[in-house]
Amino acid sequence: MIPKLNARMGLSGCRKIGYIRILVAAIHIFDRLLLGMDVGLFLSPKDGLLPIDTQEHGFFGLNSLGRNAEDDTYLWLLYSIGLLNAVLLLLGIAPRLNAISFYFNTCSFHNMNWMLCDGVFTGVCPLVRIFSFIFVFLPLHHVTVWDKFGRNFKYHKDEDCSWVMWPVWLLQWQSVFVMLGAMVGKLDGDFWMNGTAMYYVSSCTDEGVGIFNPDILFNTVITSKFLTWSALAVEIITPFTVWFEKTRFPTLMILLQIFAGMDLSMNMGTFEWYNILGWAFFLIRSEEYEKAVLKKEVKASNINKSFPRKLLRLVGYVWFLIHFISLVSFAFPFDAMYAVSPPPLREYLHPVTEFRDRLNEEIAPFFELKLDLFQGEWCLFNGSYNGATLKIALEATMMDGKVRQWRTVDWNKIPKWKRKRYYNFLNYFKHISDASEDPEDEQSIFLEYVTENILFPSGIDMQSLSLWTFKEKPLPYPENLGLFDELRKDNLIIRRLKERLYFEFTDDHRKELLGRDLQKQTEWFYDLFEEVSQGTFDESHFARGEDDDEEDKDDDEEEDYEEDDSEEEEDDDEYDEEESDDNEAITNDLEEYDDGMEDTYYEDDDNEDDTVDSISDEDTREQNSIASEL
Repeated sequence: MIPKLNARMGLSGCRKIGYIRILVAAIHIFDRLLLGMDVGLFLSPKDGLLPIDTQEHGFFGLNSLGRNAEDDTYLWLLYSIGLLNAVLLLLGIAPRLNAISFYFNTCSFHNMNWMLCDGVFTGVCPLVRIFSFIFVFLPLHHVTVWDKFGRNFKYHKDEDCSWVMWPVWLLQWQSVFVMLGAMVGKLDGDFWMNGTAMYYVSSCTDEGVGIFNPDILFNTVITSKFLTWSALAVEIITPFTVWFEKTRFPTLMILLQIFAGMDLSMNMGTFEWYNILGWAFFLIRSEEYEKAVLKKEVKASNINKSFPRKLLRLVGYVWFLIHFISLVSFAFPFDAMYAVSPPPLREYLHPVTEFRDRLNEEIAPFFELKLDLFQGEWCLFNGSYNGATLKIALEATMMDGKVRQWRTVDWNKIPKWKRKRYYNFLNYFKHISDASEDPEDEQSIFLEYVTENILFPSGIDMQSLSLWTFKEKPLPYPENLGLFDELRKDNLIIRRLKERLYFEFTDDHRKELLGRDLQKQTEWFYDLFEEVSQGTFDESHFARGEDDDEEDKDDDEEEDYEEDDSEEEEDDDEYDEEESDDNEAITNDLEEYDDGMEDTYYEDDDNEDDTVDSISDEDTREQNSIASEL
């Protein structure tokens, strides 16, 4: 049954949305309270870890109200208004006004600095903005403090018990496209198809660490493969079965179990909670559907047919069409489908993806800068995801020549109750080590903060302090295991990547440190960093457990030099063919090789491709050979 554009829900649908409003507002409050624990540390205009972005977003800058913050008072006022909006939305006091205000407030905090967001175009933050925006168009006036949270049925007039369905359809399709993107992305690679993906996901040392990760489920071959294939089957089937009445409720129950399991076993903030509520909108039907399909007796709605209301409904229908087109253009996984399609089918998909790209060029600036509703394809934990995480390390050289090192801790070592509490730090450290964005300003501020507030007063004994990036990843999937064998046992490879910042202390700086008082709270640093008592990161890599990463190193090398590959191969081929004995030519080749090595860096895009800029043993031997000949 194809719904009509002017389809409406009745009292039953309005009441269901009232209950969903309460749950969404409760999630808003949780998110806001979690941010409040560290909002001054991260976003203080005077000494916060993150510089505030001054770019204007939204109409008249309403989506970037924090861009002009000059002191902590304004920051906390903005924060308090958002928290108050969420509380009043939960109670149903002026719900639409508070929904609009909360949308502007949420966008303002997200636009203050991208590093505090879990994902820029995919993840919980864009999902929050999309939910907050569409919520403005829903019937929010039911199940409130005024009608005793739904117990007073006589409170609402007949005309208040009917509402248009198109905002519900937008949230339904949003949920389906998230699942479609995840499904198609998992087909782009072998890990989900061969049953090894859950091993890599559960080995991820930040987002893969939840509060419930028993070995009997995640560390046994048979259960790990079962979870992998079950998740893939759910993502393949549910975007289609949810549309049929007979399979809708079982589909929603399966999805509830999947997202609840993800929330317990992973650390993705409130991403799973918003998805559960997004799928809950499939429980809302139009009046026409309830009469024709469910055979319910539905009282005819008393619709206000005045000209202003008709004009308002017409504007709403037009916006629904615009928003739906943008949703398909942004979130439907065209690129992922193109990647997994056989060559004959790609010929037909290519014109579609080209048209989609041209359309995005036209509409993306409006949806990104004016509405903050731009999103990407939701190819989460795709088929080539291998559990790698990029982190940071600090290395201090003391005046006596000794070296002290700290690195971000494995999240398995953090108490379970603190993993949600430190979720914003997870995002911060994930982004600050992301060299593809080159966040030099944020890294400099962090290094300065650590020097003056955390390592003080030992800072007066430091000769230099540097910030490095390193990568943690699990060993390749073990082979020749029985169904009931264990998968992993302390199996992380830790590889040093590149020095990002270096700071050398002077006598003047030491005098300045001596005059400071330690005032900031540093509990989070000692929770999230561990001091490396033995060894350094000087080796190209080291592993706890058997080193079985030769194949991975070859893959990493091939990806590492993606940018400089053509230039370096040209030089190497020319050198091999000519086999020149001219010392000057050898010197030039060596210098060009070194230049290429210095320019490599780590890239981590939305598809979470694992790219590591480490020098392989083979490259090192080649360089040493050239140096010896010279």
